[in-house]
Amino acid sequence: MLVLKLPKNKPQSKLLMSKPRIAIGPEMAKPSWDWVGFDLSRELTKYYDVEVFPLGTLSPPECDLILIIKNTPRPIFLNRLNRRKNKTIYLPIDNYQNAFAIERDKRFLGQCDSVLVHCERLIPVLTPFCKIVEFIEHHNRFGLDEAVQYKSSGYAIWVGSLQYLQAIIEWLQRHPLGMQIKFVVNYPSAFREKLTNALPIRDPHEVILWTPQSQREAMVGAKAAFDIKGTDFNQMHKAPVKAQKFIASGIPFAVNPESYSAEYFKSRGLEIPDPTDTEYWLSKDYWENIQPVSQELRTRLTLENVGLTCKHVIDSALGIP
Repeated sequence: MLVLKLPKNKPQSKLLMSKPRIAIGPEMAKPSWDWVGFDLSRELTKYYDVEVFPLGTLSPPECDLILIIKNTPRPIFLNRLNRRKNKTIYLPIDNYQNAFAIERDKRFLGQCDSVLVHCERLIPVLTPFCKIVEFIEHHNRFGLDEAVQYKSSGYAIWVGSLQYLQAIIEWLQRHPLGMQIKFVVNYPSAFREKLTNALPIRDPHEVILWTPQSQREAMVGAKAAFDIKGTDFNQMHKAPVKAQKFIASGIPFAVNPESYSAEYFKSRGLEIPDPTDTEYWLSKDYWENIQPVSQELRTRLTLENVGLTCKHVIDSALGIP
C-alpha cells in the first residue's frame, strides 16, 4: 500500500493513511441482496475496508460511511445513525411500491448524503427529500458472454417472478403471439403440474423452474424475449434489467412502450418494439439493430464499472478528491 509521507508537524489524515471503512447492509436472503448487496460489497473491497451487517442490526457499525441496501432502517437504527452523524447512502432498488411509502421515509431520506436509483424516473420523485439523487446501473450479471445468432424460428421466453406471471398470462390471452413460449419462473417444484395446467393460453408453452443455468439454456435457444410492465407505481419505476440482459445477449426483446425499459433504451437511441409488433420484433433488421448496443452493454455494465460509479459517489460523500 502506498503511504503518503507528510511533514512531521502536520497531522496525517485518517483517510490518507488507511482505507475508509464502509458498512453495507442489511444482508438478507433476498435476490436483491444477492445481486446488488453481495456483489457490490465484494467489488468495493478493492477500495475500502468493507463490513457487511445483517438484517435486524439495531446500531450502525463503526464506519466512515454506511451504504443501506433496499430495506429502510428501523426507527431505533435510524435514531442512532442520526446521533452518530455517519455519512449515509441509500440504494432502495425496488423498495417503493407507491409514492406514500416515499413520503413515509422522508425523514430517513433527508438524512442521506445521497440516494442511488436504478430508474431515472425516480430522480425527480426523490429529489425533494434528498438533494443528491443519482442513477446507477445494475451490473449485467445474467447476460450471455456472447451475443446469440439470429433465429428465424423457435420459441420466445419470458423470465420473471411467479407473482407477475398471472398478469402476463392475462395479457397473452388478449394478445396471442402465435409462437411457443417458455416461461422461466421461480416456483416450488411441487407446483409444476398445477402451474402448467393454469396457463390457458392459445400458444404452446413450457414452464421451467428458474435457476441461473436453466435461464442461460433458455436464453441460448430463444429466438426472442418479451416482458409486459404494469401501470402501477412500482412497475412503472422498475429498473430495465430484463431488457438489458436480453439485449446485451443479442436476443430481440420487446416490451410495452409505457415501461421504463422502453424509455431507457429510447433515450439512448434504440427503439424497443411492442410485443404485438411481431413483424419488426422478430425481424432480422431488428436483430441487426441491437447488435452494436449488445456489445456496448456487455462492455459498460460490468461489475467493475458499476463499482466505480458507486466509488465515485462514496468518495464524494467522504470528501475524497
